[in-house]
Amino acid sequence: MPPEHDHAKRAADSQQLLQEAREKTRKQRDYDSEKTRQKLASLFEEQTGKQAHKWQIDVSEALICIIPYAPPGQSRPACNLYLPNSVHPETVQP
Repeated sequence: MPPEHDHAKRAADSQQLLQEAREKTRKQRDYDSEKTRQKLASLFEEQTGKQAHKWQIDVSEALICIIPYAPPGQSRPACNLYLPNSVHPETVQP
């Protein structure tokens, strides 16, 4: 399979996983994806002076949706939690 097709498949698979995480989080915590993505984009621009790429917002949103289900102490590096924690601080437990 040519590399560009492999990338397209992985990107589509990633989007499907993100959508599933959104749905699970929406059901469990009354989560609003669009509102969260807008706030993430605003925070990113406020802090960096630049507009975030879609993939950066996707990653931050994925962390918001997935972190509450990760066992404490399991791969929760602080550098990856700053923006998501700014949007939904209740989701991240030290």
